Amino acid sequence: MCGLCGLGDAGAVVGGASGNGHAAIWPGNAATLLAHQGLTIADGAALFGGAATGLGSGPAAAAPAGDAGALAGADPTGFTALFDIPSGTGTPVSLGSGQRMTAEISVPGDTDWFRMSLTQGQQYEISLKALPFFGLADPQIYLFDNNGTFLVADDNSGTGLNSVLTVTATRTGIYYAGATGFGGGGQTTGQYEISLSPINAAADTVGATTSTAGSVAVGSQVLGTIDFGTDEDWYAVTVQKGQTYAVFLDAYLGTFTPLANPFLEVADRNLTTVALNDDNGVTLNSALTFTADYNGKYYIKAKGGPGNTGDFQLTVANFSPPAPASPLKGIDWGAGTEFNKTNITYYFAKQGETFANETTDSPWNAYQMQQAAAALAEFSRFSPLTFTEVSTAASADFVLTKNFADTSTTGRMFPQDPAFGTNQGVGWFNTDPDVWSLAAGGFLEKGAFGYSNFMHEFGHGLSLAHPHDNGGGTSAVFAGVTKSSDVGDDQLNQEVFTIMSYNKGWQTGFNGSSGTNAYGMARTPMAFDIALIQEKYGTNTNHNGVNNTYTLWTANGTGTGYEAIWDTGGKDTIVNPGSAGATIDLRQATLKQEPGGGGFVSAVLGVHGGYTIANGVRIENATGGSGNDTLIGNGLKNVLNGGAGKDIMLGGKGNDRYILSEATDVVSEKAKGGTDTVVTSAFSLKLKDYQQVENAKLTGSGNLDASGSKKDNVLVGNKGQNSLNGGNGDDTLKGGGGNDALNGGRGKDVLKGGGGSDSLKGGGGDDRIEGGGGNDTLTGGGNLDDFIFKKNFGADTITDFAKGTDELHLSKKLWSGDLGVKQVVNKFADVVGGEVVFDFGGHRITLDGVGSVNKLSDDLVLF
Repeated sequence: MCGLCGLGDAGAVVGGASGNGHAAIWPGNAATLLAHQGLTIADGAALFGGAATGLGSGPAAAAPAGDAGALAGADPTGFTALFDIPSGTGTPVSLGSGQRMTAEISVPGDTDWFRMSLTQGQQYEISLKALPFFGLADPQIYLFDNNGTFLVADDNSGTGLNSVLTVTATRTGIYYAGATGFGGGGQTTGQYEISLSPINAAADTVGATTSTAGSVAVGSQVLGTIDFGTDEDWYAVTVQKGQTYAVFLDAYLGTFTPLANPFLEVADRNLTTVALNDDNGVTLNSALTFTADYNGKYYIKAKGGPGNTGDFQLTVANFSPPAPASPLKGIDWGAGTEFNKTNITYYFAKQGETFANETTDSPWNAYQMQQAAAALAEFSRFSPLTFTEVSTAASADFVLTKNFADTSTTGRMFPQDPAFGTNQGVGWFNTDPDVWSLAAGGFLEKGAFGYSNFMHEFGHGLSLAHPHDNGGGTSAVFAGVTKSSDVGDDQLNQEVFTIMSYNKGWQTGFNGSSGTNAYGMARTPMAFDIALIQEKYGTNTNHNGVNNTYTLWTANGTGTGYEAIWDTGGKDTIVNPGSAGATIDLRQATLKQEPGGGGFVSAVLGVHGGYTIANGVRIENATGGSGNDTLIGNGLKNVLNGGAGKDIMLGGKGNDRYILSEATDVVSEKAKGGTDTVVTSAFSLKLKDYQQVENAKLTGSGNLDASGSKKDNVLVGNKGQNSLNGGNGDDTLKGGGGNDALNGGRGKDVLKGGGGSDSLKGGGGDDRIEGGGGNDTLTGGGNLDDFIFKKNFGADTITDFAKGTDELHLSKKLWSGDLGVKQVVNKFADVVGGEVVFDFGGHRITLDGVGSVNKLSDDLVLF
């Protein structure tokens, strides 16, 4: 803030000025300032008709006669009249506190003078702004006392080249403001608005602190006023974490004083700015969006540009960003350019025949026709399209020509676009030996340039366009693509995602470009192509409907390339059969403008070939090789088998199984990502080492152990001797064929022994314990425990059976006939050696510490 400190002292410097170079000299060099107007310091009093009185004491100057009186009844807003204010005549116009006026500098060198009555101690803002049309270029404003003594000036402290002064009067009296234009060393002309505004911060009902802020609700709007140039109005808004909000600050046009240049800022609870905007890109109004990081209050700061005051409208609303345009739009030649049928005929032009100005210069041989037909048939895998060769061009939908051309263009084909007239369906292929072959093993093999080129041109014939241009004028362009070599936003403009791209193979992948035309390119139409062809022609719902294995390429060479899997059923697996590490990703293409929109690539390190998975395809399993693999699941019940090597396995939302070969294998599972299991035959398992994984299973015959975590776990033993420890959750422990030790821990556990002689300890919770085969030792621990005995158990001992608390659950298959609990006790229970023993024909239950069958029937449950 600047003020008129020492008002009345000639040449007093009361504030800085900003803007172009000459502005800075004004406060310190009044003589130079006046020289711009053709005046001197001595001329100052003459400007005001000599009507000067002492400013330190005594009465204020009388109002000069002239135009000031004539304008006394004018519209105080200044919007209904445009005044031409006299210059240097002793007839300044009165500008009242709170008044705005529009006027004009009509001739170069003109200065308009305004007489103002200011009150000691009051802060004021004097603003000089060009009008939108025929505006005064580079407005300047300066201030004199009523003796003609220069006080302060400004150039460019307002918005753009506009000027504004913020001053505090140190005495009550008359002051004079001069308005002029200056630019490039000369004077300018034009229309302007001048205003005198008292700054009454104490009367501002909406303050600029958290305690004085107003409030605005989401989905509503408020009206407010920026009362002076440095005023800020803060509004608290209560928001929800993760929600995005749109905030608009507009000039309110329902009054004569709309805020000319709204400025908008949003701060969090720590008053850290999270978003701001000045001009929304269309008007001077402001707009922004922000996403809340927490539940609670954010603060919206409404203000004007430098020197701007006036009325505004603030609006807050929930905001959902529009979804980006689908990449499918970027390869669509347009509606009406596809066939209205699904059986497409094709014809190989004979030597010497000319179509679309292309003459076939040599016959198509059998191998070349075979490969062209195979490339057409690729479209039949995922759609109802069929392709039939015919013997005449007149009966063909596609006419295929070829010849050698010394050009970088390798092919061309015209879609069913009426703009191409008789050329519709005509395809041409360059037989340059760098991209073409006469026999098998060359560039027309799957994965090589020529085969990929066939599919690319046939894509055009079926109404697909390039992702880097707009085809027939109706398709879009991939986001971020300005030329064919741009991979674009999210790197989607690559052949591994669409055969319509010029960027062959997977150039941004971990193997880069193959660097050869012989392999490393598309072997099939890719995920974007499949989706758009299906949109235009329909879907083949019968292809690969059984259990299929998709084996990765392990070496570069003829046939190596990229395929998009189209599979309609069965339990399917992608396999790395080799020793080099691979990434196997089971996620399908999303078809959105995002990473993975065109699919996620599965490939072996160093090999230029692999798979993506088309949208809508479900591949369940991934199997690594003997190298260090990365396996990525999807939302299904995946089996991720890393194989040998140090593998990384990332699960999805389904109930996944991770098969581990080494203790160094890494498993990463999402929270709430299903109920998952780690499986191994190679080492003991501790579930605390596998966060978000609930279950463990030991396989093989090794003597291995497994322990649970704080979660509810399922631990399963193998044929060896296992120690299974549940931990704190409500666990289920299942022994295998060996003599196992099962310890439930603190929760409500279920323990089931296997075929060996097992030791089962329930722990502190209400446990359910079943010995299984073999001669087992069962211990319930504290609380209420159930001991389960089915047919063919061995000779088991319960070490801590508590009558009246624990229960014996006995299968009725242990005897014949219909017996009740008392009959079972009477018939099968006896006291042997001071302990109760149930004997079911060799299948015995000994209750250690229980010396009487009295009331034992109360603890029996028959099932």
